[in-house]
Amino acid sequence: MKCMSFQVFGLSVSRGIAIGRAVLIASSRVDVAHYFINDLQIDEEIERLRGARDAVFNELSVLQRDLPSDAPAELSALLDVHLMLLRDETLTLATKQWIQERHYNAEWALSAQLEVLARQFDDMEDDYLRERKADIQQVAERVLKVLTGSAHDLPRATGIDESNANMIVVARDISPADMMQFRNVAFTGFVTDEGGQNSHTAIVSRSLGIPAVVGMGNASRLIV
Repeated sequence: MKCMSFQVFGLSVSRGIAIGRAVLIASSRVDVAHYFINDLQIDEEIERLRGARDAVFNELSVLQRDLPSDAPAELSALLDVHLMLLRDETLTLATKQWIQERHYNAEWALSAQLEVLARQFDDMEDDYLRERKADIQQVAERVLKVLTGSAHDLPRATGIDESNANMIVVARDISPADMMQFRNVAFTGFVTDEGGQNSHTAIVSRSLGIPAVVGMGNASRLIV
């Protein structure tokens, strides 16, 4: 294993070969409104859910279609996983039940179902399967952003010159789709709060030959 060293705003983290300026990406967590709907609003909320899912599916499909020819196969494969999750009616049908039976609004219903699935993944003994929870969370969070009208490109850190080739991305977690938004921005490494050796960030970083430190716990809160 290579000896690596991250230098971020003067903070050295021993584990990689990358020295650069930190670009802190805000948490992708979405603030979700919780409110009850009446019987006449059920169909409307279900349609909102379907529309948001379809919008994310189309977005990821375009990202995958436009992958550069030299993009690692792992990146396309991970986008395939997210597209498969969006096509899987299990998530949609379960969320639909929260809307129909509990009269939750679409955002609340999806976040409630996400919590159920997250607990199920946490109970899995297999490390690889347990880390697939991140895929479910990232897909659901992208749908939630569409539902709440907060979908947008990854923010840029104020005062950072994007022409600077020595940038280290610091975030709670980074999805395959998020990585694509960095394709025109020079960076030398990743630091994430979440993830492990089988996480999507680690897999894609290895395939790209980019140093990454994952599973740091609270790096995005300490690095400012």
